[in-house]
Amino acid sequence: MKYLYHCNQNKSFIITIFLVLTSSIFLFGQSNNDYSIKGVQPSKKKIIRMAEKNYEKGNFNDALGLYEFVADQDTTDIAVLFRAATIAEELNAVTEAVKYYQIAARHGKRSMYPMLDYLLAKHLRTLGKYDEAIASLERFILEGAGADQVTNEQIEKARQEKYEVASAKASLNTPKFLFEVKRMDYSINTDYFSEFAPFKKDGKFYYTRLYYASDADTTDLSKAKFGVYINDKEKSGLNSTLKEDEQHSNASFSADGNYMYDTKCEYIASQKRYRCKIYRSEKDALGNWGNRTLLPSSINALGFNTTHPNIITDKNNKDVLYFASDRSGGFGSMDIWKSEVTRNLDGTFTYSEPVNLGANINTLEDDITPFYHVKCETLYFSTKGKPSLGGFDIYSARWNGYDWETPESLGYPVNSSFDDMYFFRDEAGVEA
Repeated sequence: MKYLYHCNQNKSFIITIFLVLTSSIFLFGQSNNDYSIKGVQPSKKKIIRMAEKNYEKGNFNDALGLYEFVADQDTTDIAVLFRAATIAEELNAVTEAVKYYQIAARHGKRSMYPMLDYLLAKHLRTLGKYDEAIASLERFILEGAGADQVTNEQIEKARQEKYEVASAKASLNTPKFLFEVKRMDYSINTDYFSEFAPFKKDGKFYYTRLYYASDADTTDLSKAKFGVYINDKEKSGLNSTLKEDEQHSNASFSADGNYMYDTKCEYIASQKRYRCKIYRSEKDALGNWGNRTLLPSSINALGFNTTHPNIITDKNNKDVLYFASDRSGGFGSMDIWKSEVTRNLDGTFTYSEPVNLGANINTLEDDITPFYHVKCETLYFSTKGKPSLGGFDIYSARWNGYDWETPESLGYPVNSSFDDMYFFRDEAGVEA
């Protein structure tokens, strides 16, 4: 999580955003293991079989560690190098993916994998190595044009991405705002876990932490735990008003402070990702959160991922829930949706049928982490479907009373070559 200063309409304010920077040191298998049995090291073929069995069982980190071991021992086997790179890519271990793609790209049999340079360029872009990414894309365009496995559409996409990478590089020299980006201190951030989804309410700073119960679990993403933490300047730690045995993440609070919307996520091993559902909790007289209720199936569509709730009260005094979901009827994978919320006299809630925010906001790629600022009538969100410096970039779009205006990137230095998400700005528009 990081914060920064800049001016908007002659006002200075702070923006709090989350920068996803995955560290493979703590999340993924490493290649410096000793696979010997009673002093006798297994053969290369046996280690590869062990790796594939682990992969088939869903032990992806172990599979990567085994392939890394073999690849580091024998850099002449392009099949092993490519397999190590693709598993690292699946686990979002960017540095490892680049390492093995680069070695494979220098191999004499590189033509066996015609998409190699394209895949390498994608990860070089994530690391902010724009010149190297452009060079890889140029090789792909040149060599891929004559490969049977490469389509004209893929070549055209590479040309478009080359243009975007060049634009991203140029934007570093022409920042959209003049300010310095700073990492928040250790009262919030840690070196070993991930902190994200900030929300400030009534002088208290809430955020989510992805953590592990023990060091032994850190190589298995399925054992990750999520908790909503709180920092109120006097103390910082897990929000004690929530049950510790439950998964809580992505908290958002109603304007009156009486209701909290958050998510509970379940790891889907076959998809190597989490699937989430949105819940609503109510604050009691003592300030504790209870009566946690799963939102109806009209919001949590069965079999789909529903996450990143943002509850607001608009200028017409209507409660509106924004959220991200890959439910049917969207434009791409994850889209941003909204539902009007009615608080009934009997204490129940009614949610209108969700409405997709439309083609001005949503793209064929993932569009996530919506945050609607009521005073500015502006939606902030992260997307992979628009030009970016790399990965997810943060965009904003104003509501003109009847439609969303064309979204604009917040640009550098808010956005970076990594994934930038979870934009937040307070009600007054002074702090965010």
